[in-house]
Amino acid sequence: YINEYSDTLIEFTSLLMEKDEAQNALLCYEIWCSIALTESTRMANNLKCYNICEKAYKTLIKIIFTHLVTNVYNNDEWTLDKSSTTLITQFSTCCGTDYLKMVIEYIGNNIQSENQDLKHSALGAFSCILETIHRNNLIDIVKKSLDLVITTIDNPQSPEHIKDISASVIER
Repeated sequence: YINEYSDTLIEFTSLLMEKDEAQNALLCYEIWCSIALTESTRMANNLKCYNICEKAYKTLIKIIFTHLVTNVYNNDEWTLDKSSTTLITQFSTCCGTDYLKMVIEYIGNNIQSENQDLKHSALGAFSCILETIHRNNLIDIVKKSLDLVITTIDNPQSPEHIKDISASVIER
């Protein structure tokens, strides 16, 4: 039945995610991550897929990017930035190349930013999309960004959280 109510679900969750109450937004991320996981599993098993995430990301992407920049560097607590990176990863496993293009544009606009939160969020998004089912579409960005990521790790002026997320990009 979810397909029948997908527009309502997208509208309702996007409204909750835009509000200042983190607990509601975290719940919405949980819902969308579950839906994305189900869709990617169905796709992998050649089962019918309703492509709800393909519709949803168009509404949710700006909210996801906003939460991605919240960067609460707390490894012990589940936060909006962790939820947003998880959803970027999940969507990359079930959404098409238009989704990837939007995330790649975000990365390109922010990866060299002087603002450390924007730089961190771009590197985080970059790390997430490396899980995509459309890996061939990432060859150019990986080639263009590899030197920058390595330089970021080697730079003694780079904050530890920037080095850590850069290492995550290299690892993936």
